[in-house]
Amino acid sequence: MSGCLLNNIKTKDCETTSKIGGLKGRLYLYNITGTDGAKVTYTETGNTISDITFTGSDGLYKVDGEKFAHNFTYSGAMPGINKYYTQGGTIKTVVATDTDIEWLDEVFKASELGVIYENLNNEFILLGQFNGLKAQEGDMFDSGLEAASEIGTTVTMAGEENKPFKLFSAGDYDSTLAKLAELEVTIP
Repeated sequence: MSGCLLNNIKTKDCETTSKIGGLKGRLYLYNITGTDGAKVTYTETGNTISDITFTGSDGLYKVDGEKFAHNFTYSGAMPGINKYYTQGGTIKTVVATDTDIEWLDEVFKASELGVIYENLNNEFILLGQFNGLKAQEGDMFDSGLEAASEIGTTVTMAGEENKPFKLFSAGDYDSTLAKLAELEVTIP
């Protein structure tokens, strides 16, 4: 038995070596399982997702933050003979209103969230495709001791998937933004 084999090459070019790190402030959250109990489905080719199909009134929930406020990570895990990826990330935003407090409570209690981060190269990275991410326990906010103290709330999320991450793209950058806007939940 030969096991898992390497079947692809890895190349680099000027475009890949000139990418910059960091994430933009905008990200999207969504429920992996909808209000009707059905899981979302994906239109994907290889490791790129071009559409998400939601049932009921579900969709993407946009989160506005600041550039370099959020981050995501992935790691390989091999607890025995199985191999998978742990995915994680942080969402950092200011929680200051009644609606913000309700949002924070919902995000903290949700058990299966997908996240789409936007990086500074105008690319979108999707985490939690099938199993979702969930908030982890721990400190989210520290009021600080001076006026210059950080005022952001940080939610740390984690989950496990069979790929390190997926890309979300509906073609070029503008088409992808239009697709994301189409999938957004409209709150009256």
